[in-house]
Amino acid sequence: LFHDTYSPSDPTNFVITIPDIFQVTTTFSGSDVIFSKGSGEIQNYNAVADEIVITNVTNGNQTTVELNRYGVVTEVTQ
Repeated sequence: LFHDTYSPSDPTNFVITIPDIFQVTTTFSGSDVIFSKGSGEIQNYNAVADEIVITNVTNGNQTTVELNRYGVVTEVTQ
């Protein structure tokens, strides 16, 4: 997570570590989901590529989270 504009050397960046049991993939362009400050809209949103998939690598279970252009979760499927 980062403020305003991403800079890898910014000490205020916040890393969230996902346990090894999970694999996260996305259809978002560049595998990035960037929310605009204030509105929460997803930058460069594409309705055809708007999913995040979380896979449990030990049992293969998957959860797909779909977002709309405003950053709202519109569907969760398992």
